[in-house]
Amino acid sequence: MIDGVQANERVIYENGESIELNLTATKSVSHCFIATAAYGTPMHGDINVLRDFRDEYLMTNAVGRTFVKIYYSTSPPIADAISENEGVRTVVRDGLVKPLVHISRLFVG
Repeated sequence: MIDGVQANERVIYENGESIELNLTATKSVSHCFIATAAYGTPMHGDINVLRDFRDEYLMTNAVGRTFVKIYYSTSPPIADAISENEGVRTVVRDGLVKPLVHISRLFVG
């Protein structure tokens, strides 16, 4: 989507031309900080599983939303520390992220 443009909105450019945008909402692509640090990329398929779990289960109830809020406020410095050391990345990826992905797959398509 275009930054700042909502679905089905008309955009008028400086030159006076306009286009009608028929966009549909897409799921959030916010970072899963710790998983991204563990894999070294936000594009790994396992991270998409975690995003799906967040969007389909955690964000649908108050307890889940609170967990996500706390996670987003506390995890960036933890992720920074993880990303700086390959050994730590491996331990977190294999010992934490992959088991969470396995469990999440039981709940998401």
